[in-house]
Amino acid sequence: ADIEGSFLSKLWSAGSGNGPFNAPRGIAVNDSNIFVADTVNNRIQIFDLNGNYVSNFGTAGSGDGQFNAPYGLAVDASYIYVADSGNNRVQIFDLVGTFVAKFGSSGSGDGQFSDLHGIAVNASNIFVADSGHDRVQVFDLTGTFVSKFGTAGSGDGQFTNPYDVDVNGSNIFVLDTMNSRVQVFDLAGTFVSKFGSSGSGNGQFNSPYGIKVSDSHIFVADSVNNRVQIFDINGNFVSKFGSVGTGDGQFSNSSDLAVNATFCFVLDRGNNRVQKFI
Repeated sequence: ADIEGSFLSKLWSAGSGNGPFNAPRGIAVNDSNIFVADTVNNRIQIFDLNGNYVSNFGTAGSGDGQFNAPYGLAVDASYIYVADSGNNRVQIFDLVGTFVAKFGSSGSGDGQFSDLHGIAVNASNIFVADSGHDRVQVFDLTGTFVSKFGTAGSGDGQFTNPYDVDVNGSNIFVLDTMNSRVQVFDLAGTFVSKFGSSGSGNGQFNSPYGIKVSDSHIFVADSVNNRVQIFDINGNFVSKFGSVGTGDGQFSNSSDLAVNATFCFVLDRGNNRVQKFI
């Protein structure tokens, strides 16, 4: 995805009806749809790639298919994976929002969570940014615990509130939010490299909330700097777009993003909208 950051369109605004958002925190995309974690409305909304409303699912609560502040989203060919943060669990749905399974509970043991945020999936595993425990937990596709990595701190392989995670064929990319950096691990969770520091310059971050990895680039929602930064796959700065504001191409807390082969969709949380860039 060679995204230049040229604004194309935007969708919806504040509210609770079909389409509008209330402080959305997570976004994912597949070949046909955009999925948004409409956090304060405790639901997932589905749109086509042009931003037309399709459907939504979920209500407030702790039952199957209910949410308490859903944050991160991931999608594969068959399922939607939701980090149901306030309920300290992951819920799995089919692509139209029918409940399939759940796993996780509150606590510090294996398979337990505190303030889980980001989630990613590949062909064999689910990766969860267990932010309150400063770690990433890895599960198989049925939700069975496999492994974990990370401890609290600022050293290599340590985290301070990791908010998001993504994965490609060879590496796991962890957005180490309060350490203002990205850390890269192999698929076994062994530290490989890192990039980023605190600030507003190129390659610096201020409370980054979202990360997505394409075949050739790493995209970071640099939230408090109100921009998206793009890096090559080795973490070298390439470009950036966005500034603070309410206009087209401006953000009020760029809290997450999703990319496909052509577009970058940015979740503009404070403005209660999604913006589409090419």
